[in-house]
Amino acid sequence: MAEGLLLARTQMADRWGFEVDQRRHPVFHFLMERRAVLHQGDTRVELSVGDVVILPQGSGHKVVREQGAETIALSDFLAKEPRPVRSGERADLLYCGNSCPRAT
Repeated sequence: MAEGLLLARTQMADRWGFEVDQRRHPVFHFLMERRAVLHQGDTRVELSVGDVVILPQGSGHKVVREQGAETIALSDFLAKEPRPVRSGERADLLYCGNSCPRAT
């Protein structure tokens, strides 16, 4: 049995990107607003509003706002203070998380 563990709800207006190292459990990304690009090895997947990506083996990958955007480690990305979204400005809204086994 697995229990979900939500890692982040992030709203970003600037160009952004992060890298996720290999995990032991499934990882997901759910794009609520705008667009993003996921890179896993040689595979590139463009994400649109409402898209969900599940990496069942927790594979290492990158998620960026747009092709060519620089990436930083996920831990640094989550620790970074985002620029506030200005009134009327469009921003990306992304939910990310992973599933962990229930402790017995």
